[in-house]
Order: sequence, then structure tokens, then C-alpha cells
Amino acid sequence: MQPMATKEIIYLLALFALMFVHISNELDPENPPDDDPSDQDPLSNDPRYMSVTRDDFPKDFIFGTSSAAYQFEGAAREDDKIKDGSNGDIVEDFYHRYPEDLRIMQYLGFNAFRFSISWPRILPCQEPFATIFHWDLPQALEKQYMGFLNGSIVDDFREYADLCFSLFGDRVKNWITINEPWTYSTLGYNQGIFPPNRCTKGTRLRFDRPRGFTPGRFTTAEQEDCREGNSGTEPYIVSHNLILSHAAAVKVYREKYQVYGTLILWSLPKNNGRTLGERLPDFTDEQSEMLKGSADFIGLNYYTAKCVAATRCIVDSTYTNDPCAYLSSESAAGEAIGNKTYLEWLYVYPEGIKDILRYGQRMYNNPVIYITENGVDRENQGHDPDDLLRRDYHKNHLAWLPKVIEKGINVKGYFVWSYMDNFEWCDGYTVNFGLIYVDHQNNTLIRACKDSAKWFKNFLGSKQPLNFNTTYFNCGVN
Repeated sequence: MQPMATKEIIYLLALFALMFVHISNELDPENPPDDDPSDQDPLSNDPRYMSVTRDDFPKDFIFGTSSAAYQFEGAAREDDKIKDGSNGDIVEDFYHRYPEDLRIMQYLGFNAFRFSISWPRILPCQEPFATIFHWDLPQALEKQYMGFLNGSIVDDFREYADLCFSLFGDRVKNWITINEPWTYSTLGYNQGIFPPNRCTKGTRLRFDRPRGFTPGRFTTAEQEDCREGNSGTEPYIVSHNLILSHAAAVKVYREKYQVYGTLILWSLPKNNGRTLGERLPDFTDEQSEMLKGSADFIGLNYYTAKCVAATRCIVDSTYTNDPCAYLSSESAAGEAIGNKTYLEWLYVYPEGIKDILRYGQRMYNNPVIYITENGVDRENQGHDPDDLLRRDYHKNHLAWLPKVIEKGINVKGYFVWSYMDNFEWCDGYTVNFGLIYVDHQNNTLIRACKDSAKWFKNFLGSKQPLNFNTTYFNCGVN
């Protein structure tokens, strides 16, 4: 067993968050609205007046970029059913080009890099933040016992995590167990639009829509491409096993590898067991004890927000309808929560990052939080360096963080999604989130700076020179 090279090992169950804006007439007594006068200043909410510099943040605040193995690495062969017919065989070829890409990140001024380890193929920078599971499950386990639908996955995940710790523990300081468990369980087992494409076939996702609200995504469309599944039970079973897998990985690390560590209590949200009944799996006493204190920080992936209103509960519901709530990107008055992007679900609402950080402070005893993903999409139209939308998106989200830090919220880092344009799962290469353009059209995979990358270089005050062959990378700045 190799000793750990650093004093602090951090765990994370990365969450995917939409900030829900409460617009019902009935207020929640446990979560009163914020009435801080500084947050009501109209100038502070107007993007034209939002300003932020690196000096507004603590000196030890981490700025990084995010990635995922299947979306970046390439050097793989797999059949996919993707919007534009693409796949993850080559993607950005980070597998072969990572030394140059890490130098580009240094050149731009980032001091951390979040990546994932590919479970199906364990392979042996900036301060590394390693995600153990970013959705690429070994197909053998899916065929053997249906993956995270089966409790056997917990033991296999523990063994996989154990191997990661033993191979890379001398170099990796920050461990992230599971990326976006909500997304994995709901899109894969409720809506059936992500692998393994399971849902209740033909189930209509219905809402009792409040008067004045326009229909939202998946409110009337039938489930597509699902050969089998159960949208009322499987998302909860998968979530249950994801949580236990997280705890099992933490337990094996602490028993075999950890030298020092700082811990906080990681608690689960209140469940809706009264309406779910037997559909919600129970934790044994032993499992509950294993979960207590099983995280040192919370990872928050924030992109957008929704308006929410109470609605009539539907009998024999699916996961989508279980909350008895209606979600929309517009208010009852028909006003959009923010400017819509190319993707149907993403409306720009920077203030939501403040709201959800305050929610975490109130509900979870002010845990340490890292923004592990924040980013905005654009339609892929080839190399277009005019990236003002993305520049302003990041600037206006970042501008809220010094404000919440001043209020005592323990946000310690911010990771851009993403470092470069990549394979966006079901959307393939039709959209991009990257600061860096990658030439897929001509198959050169040459990188080039967008305006958002240049803005980050200036924001972070990077004086790092280019120290590699510049024919591989074109940024247009010194």
C-alpha cells in the first residue's frame, strides 16, 4: 500500500442542481425568504453592473475546469444512439494529448482540474480532483445483474474504488465518488433518454398544470425508446444503490488508506415516504451509520433554475410526478426566468447560484461546497471565437460568490464546465460548452481559444507563457 502524499483527502457525492424558485402563495415556514437588503439592490442583480476580479476571492480559492473520461479521452470503441450520429471513440483525444491540454490550462491560469477515471478501463496537473464514477459503467455488470438496479453493485464499486485509491492515491488529493447521481438515476431510469434507457413504456408524464403556466419539457410527451423499466420504482432503487456505493467507497478508503482527514456530516434530504410507501427503499441501521459523516464537502453542479408551483398529485405516478409539483422556465405571468440558450432546458439565471448556496447553508449546517460544474451551451456552428454569451455567463455567476462568502457560506472552489468542447452525451457535438474550441470538422482536433478563455486568462491574472508547440494551439494572446 502506498502512503498518501497529502494530509487531507476529500470525498464528494457530486449533485446536479436546478434552483427551484418558489412562486406558490403558501410560504414554507422552515425556509423563510431571504430579506437581506444587499441582495435586493437592483444594480447588483443587473448583469450590466456585475463585476468581479480574482482579488474578490480568498487567496486559497480554487479555480479549475471539469471533464469526464468518456466525453474527453477517446481511444474507445462503443456504439451509441446519439443525436448527430457521433460517438466517444475519439472525442477530443485527451487520452493522447493530455500533456499539452494541461499546459493550456496552466497558460489560462487555472490551478485545478476535475476529471473522471473510467471504470471500464482503469488507466494510470494542476491539483487533481478525480471522479471515480462519471456514468461509464462496465457493460459486463449491466449484463450480469443490471448494474445499479442490483445491490451487488455496492461490493463491485467498493472494489473498483479500492483499486483507484491504491493506484493513484499517492498523487490524487481530492476524490469525488459519483457525479450527478440525480441525473444518472432519473434520465436513465425514469425518462429513459440516457443509458440504459429504462422507463415505464408508454407512460405519459402528466401534470395538473396551474392556470397561466405554459407546458414544460416532458410534461405531455410519451416516453421514447424504452423497451422495459418502471419509472415509479427504479429511479429510487438506483439512487439507493448509488448512495450506498458512495458510502462503501469512503469506508474502504478510511480503513485502508487515509492518514488524516477533516469530516463533516453529510445528510440526506427529507424523503417523501408518506406518498412513496414501499417504492422508497429503506436503509438498514448499519447502512445509515455508514452514511453518517461520509463526505468532507458537497459538490454542486449548477446550470439553471426553474419556477415551481404545487399541483394535484397523480395516482400511480412516476418519479417525475411524485413531487406533486409543476416546473416551468416561465412564471405564471409568462415571464421567462432568464434568457434561453440553444438547449431547451437551460435558461440563464445567475442569481440562482446564490440562492442554492444559501439553501445548502441553512439545510446542511453550512458544509464546505465546491461548484464542481457551471457552464452554458451554444449551438455548434464551427469555430466561432465570439463567445460573449459564455464569457458573461461565467462572469455573472462568479460575481455572486464573493457576496455569499462574505455571508459565511463555505464555498471553496469553482470549476468551469467545460475546459474544451466535448462529446455531450445524447446531444453529441451539436452543442458545445467549452472555453476552448476543438476542430472536429477537419478531424485535426486542434485547440483554439474562445473569448471566454481569454477572459478567464485575464481574470485569473495568468502570466504563464506558452511552452510547447503552438501549431497545436491557437489562442491569439500572449
